[in-house]
Amino acid sequence: MSSFTKTTKSECIIDEFGRDNSLRKQKTQAPCVTSMCGDYFNRFKGMSWAEITYLLEEEEEEELKKQEEELKKKDAERKRKCETTSTYELEEGEIFE
Repeated sequence: MSSFTKTTKSECIIDEFGRDNSLRKQKTQAPCVTSMCGDYFNRFKGMSWAEITYLLEEEEEEELKKQEEELKKKDAERKRKCETTSTYELEEGEIFE
């Protein structure tokens, strides 16, 4: 049996069964798969599970810090309004420290 043969007639490749492989469609991923998973795949490519987990935990901690800072700013604004101009009324059970 003959092995894989290459012939160069305008870049056509013929296999051992006489099929022209250059006429085959190139395999591509569906656009929905690329758009949904492509970003994550490119972001985490070449990383171990430990590195991915560490990175995601760090991002989560940063997000929580930002949320806490925003809450502190809002509380400070409410407290200032309550003390200075009385434009902010305390709700039932709300206490400023």
